Amino acid sequence: MAEQHEQGRRDARLAALCSRLATPGGPLAEDAELRALVANVLAGVREGRPWEEVDEQLDDLEDRLLVTGHTAGLGAYRGGVPVPGNSAYEPLPGLGGGRALLEVRTCPRGRCTRVEAPAGTSATAAPSRCSVFDEPLRLLDITP
Repeated sequence: MAEQHEQGRRDARLAALCSRLATPGGPLAEDAELRALVANVLAGVREGRPWEEVDEQLDDLEDRLLVTGHTAGLGAYRGGVPVPGNSAYEPLPGLGGGRALLEVRTCPRGRCTRVEAPAGTSATAAPSRCSVFDEPLRLLDITP
């Protein structure tokens, strides 16, 4: 059970990193030390290094983010307005008052928990890219 919790925490941090790298600017693009730490994390994931090593690198990156004043580190708070009563999450774009989304975009290799609503229809939307593997996010049908 503890191992499953650690994997979920690691996957969530990797998803946060991937998502932040997809956003131009910010501390990960501007700070040379942070860029080097990110490069080490990405290399570790791409090369399939032991997760203990990747976890240590994620810890180093998160510590550096916190030391430089980015209080969310690689946590769930990533901008936007938190949902009242559940401040760790933002509302899914596109849900509105209608039916739920039937497709989402996810990590192309299933290595993290990144999930995004597709932009536009699946036939016309240019998929977001995974910042770890430089591949388009995979379209996942979530129809019940």
